[in-house]
Amino acid sequence: MVFYLNLNSKNDRKMNYYFQISLLLTTTIAIAQHKVIITPPEVSPMPMKPEMTEI
Repeated sequence: MVFYLNLNSKNDRKMNYYFQISLLLTTTIAIAQHKVIITPPEVSPMPMKPEMTEI
C-alpha cells in the first residue's frame, strides 16, 4: 500500500503559512519579554529605610 502526501495543495500551503507566522510571532514575543526581564530598573522600586542600613 502506498500513501501519497500532496504537499502542494492549497490547504497545506495555507497551514504552512500560518505556522510560519505563528512561529515568527512567538519568537518575537519571547525575545521582547526576555529583554524586559533582564533590564534592571533605573530607580529602585523599594528604597531602603535608614534603620535598615545601620549595622
